[in-house]
Amino acid sequence: MHVEFRQNGKVIETFQRRGADLQAGMDMSELKSALVEQVKAGFEKMVVGHKEVLTFQDVLMYTGLSESKLYKLTSLGEIPYFKPTGGKLFFRRDELIDWLLTTRTDNRVERESEKILARIRKP
Repeated sequence: MHVEFRQNGKVIETFQRRGADLQAGMDMSELKSALVEQVKAGFEKMVVGHKEVLTFQDVLMYTGLSESKLYKLTSLGEIPYFKPTGGKLFFRRDELIDWLLTTRTDNRVERESEKILARIRKP
């Protein structure tokens, strides 16, 4: 069984279950339940990508960070967040994206290009 999720014509998630799952002891109802859970998870990922304000759990899913790492980042004030009721944490998706992009490192080609440009610019 093969299921694809598409967004704007692009495959964003693929799930595949084969007969080997049935041979490994999964009956059809177990296989169906497992596939339904994967489909739900795929839809949740798609929904998170369109929300403007994310919950703590949304951020975990969106970034792949562990709970402990995200708690540490918030407690140290290293990631932008809101705590309107003094309890739950909320994050603006655009600020989260900006934060994720601030930690970019140059790749080898860019470093080499900069070195060459620096040599050319020398008087």
